[in-house]
Amino acid sequence: MSIEETIQLIKKQWCTIEDLMKLAQVSRTYAFKIKQEISNNLASKGYKLPLGLLPMKEVVDYLKIDLDYLERVSKM
Repeated sequence: MSIEETIQLIKKQWCTIEDLMKLAQVSRTYAFKIKQEISNNLASKGYKLPLGLLPMKEVVDYLKIDLDYLERVSKM
């Protein structure tokens, strides 16, 4: 996946399982495990989520995606 595609995905407010598969470059099964881990973490903090969606900010934080680096490289 290119940097531009990554940036376009990250611009979304909500992350679907397909988006998570692309960002993490994992299978559907492993993406569901990641989704469950993030969902459980947010639920333990009292957050309620839309069915099948995760906040993109939480996904970016979980995957430790460096947004500053992506911005710099995309401008080259």
